[in-house]
Amino acid sequence: MANRPVFNTEDSVFKGDPSLKGIVWKWDNELFPKKKLLIRPEAIPFSYGTENSPIVTVDVLKLGDGYEQVVEAGIRPVQDSYKVVFDKKPRVVARALVRFLEGEGPGSIYERRPSEWFWVKWPDSFERPEAPLRKFRCQKYSITPVTYDAVTVNAEFVESFEP
Repeated sequence: MANRPVFNTEDSVFKGDPSLKGIVWKWDNELFPKKKLLIRPEAIPFSYGTENSPIVTVDVLKLGDGYEQVVEAGIRPVQDSYKVVFDKKPRVVARALVRFLEGEGPGSIYERRPSEWFWVKWPDSFERPEAPLRKFRCQKYSITPVTYDAVTVNAEFVESFEP
């Protein structure tokens, strides 16, 4: 696929999903109790609690006398891994997330293979606002029902160095 999908900017793949148009749900928060928010499909927000766990890749050669030699593996030995949380999202939003993460066949707005990388822009708390889009793959995800019509989606996004 020549154009890779974008996860969370104004060019997001979610913009074209008709099932996400005009979704409104309550956001329970101490500062904004029972405030209704209109979801913009191009910006399905990460929840607070998303953590970055860099993966340092090294090659280790262990010798029989207990001595070991350690060298960095590859040109970029530190790979970012984010545990992404989408907390208490409506089921229709969770369905769209899963469709994106699993990918679909030709003709779908979510056309991609699950193994293919996609573009992500991280929230300001992780990087500078002018930070470029970066390539990631979804390593794994899970869905936990929270209420009748809300679920929490947890995913692990691992940085891709593929050209």
